[in-house]
Amino acid sequence: MANISLAEAVKLKSILKKRIHELEDEMRKVAFTTIEKGREG
Repeated sequence: MANISLAEAVKLKSILKKRIHELEDEMRKVAFTTIEKGREG
């Protein structure tokens, strides 16, 4: 297992946190769908 410095770990944490938020936003956008009344979906 490779060792990383604290500075690298902090930067990586920031990058991962941003990506997680992006994926959560995308998940919220596609989680629901609207179907017109009378149509089968």
